[in-house]
Amino acid sequence: MKRVQWPLLGFCGAYVLGFVACLLLLGRPSPPEETLSMASVRPPAEDRYRDWLATQGVRNGRASADAVSYGNASAESEAAFLFARVNVACVVFARKGKKARAIEQTWGRGCNRLEFFAAAGSHLQASDLDVRLVQKPKSSWHLLCSVINQVWHSSGKELQWVIFLPEDLFVLPENLRLLVAPLDANAPYYLGHAMSLWNEDYNVAQAGYVLSKGALKLIVDRFNSSQACEDSGKHWKNEDFYLGKYLGEAGVSPEDTRDHRLRGRFHGFNLNQMLFSHKLSPLGSYWKRSIYPVDEGLNCCSDSSITFQGVEPDKVFQFHYLLYRVKRFAEKGGLGNLPAPTPLPGNEPWRVFLRDEQLWDRPGEDISADQYYRLSSKIASKLSVLHYKHL
Repeated sequence: MKRVQWPLLGFCGAYVLGFVACLLLLGRPSPPEETLSMASVRPPAEDRYRDWLATQGVRNGRASADAVSYGNASAESEAAFLFARVNVACVVFARKGKKARAIEQTWGRGCNRLEFFAAAGSHLQASDLDVRLVQKPKSSWHLLCSVINQVWHSSGKELQWVIFLPEDLFVLPENLRLLVAPLDANAPYYLGHAMSLWNEDYNVAQAGYVLSKGALKLIVDRFNSSQACEDSGKHWKNEDFYLGKYLGEAGVSPEDTRDHRLRGRFHGFNLNQMLFSHKLSPLGSYWKRSIYPVDEGLNCCSDSSITFQGVEPDKVFQFHYLLYRVKRFAEKGGLGNLPAPTPLPGNEPWRVFLRDEQLWDRPGEDISADQYYRLSSKIASKLSVLHYKHL
């Protein structure tokens, strides 16, 4: 019998694997021209937000960056308006103090309330920052369920919306308020990046998920003790699945949070991975389990995106500076180019020196460059003479 040579066997194996990979790539979901979903059944979030603003008796519009930065603009910013009316609490599951402190100093300031939670016994100590510890959770669901109960019982009447997230997410609370402002927080809403596993729909933890006050109440009413939380979930790293499962049993499903152009708002990967094609594996669970198609490239992300994953502390400060400090002057500016309105004091040291040395008898007048040169020459020659005499 003739033996099959190993190189030939390896070639055949590689050919089969390549063929299977091609089939998977061809079967990879791509954004259809029309997707039947909640986005096509109800008005887009942008329209609902505009209608909600009308009910508040206000109208938004563009403001000149030049006037806002350097003028006497008195109009209230849209972000400040929403901050005062749409309460967003941010709950961060912390593991490293460095990341948590970066959040505290940057985007966390945009939350009406910012809280850090960690399992007792973790590397993060309470002395590192203001973190609330959960004693000996038996599973990640036990931890999440206990945190939901603590948030519920420690919050006052102002509680409306809560976003739960790992510490390596960058969040834009202002964009979250744009999305939820028209919604009734007392109704059960469950927002995030929707996925499906074992016929259960849920929002994946790596992109962060948002619960309204009504959704929180459903969980707290069903699991109102640490023991009830412990008994209802045994596995680690499945807390997002359990949350979706129990909300689904109560009739609450993940909302379609994409914008009117079917671009996602909650992202389980960083910008580098989302903006450039073929950075993500088509074989990964993020592709296969996502309920709505995920796109890569410039069409990956909504202009009103809310979360991005995988951001290190130095990048948190960098993104925050670019988003909140740098201003884009799209129109012709003028105010920013005016000289500073600081009057020149009459007793500046150089004026006093010139007067005392009797080198300038008109201190109230401007001195030209040529006059400065002649005066400096006189001073230099005088100092040279003094130096020579000392020698």
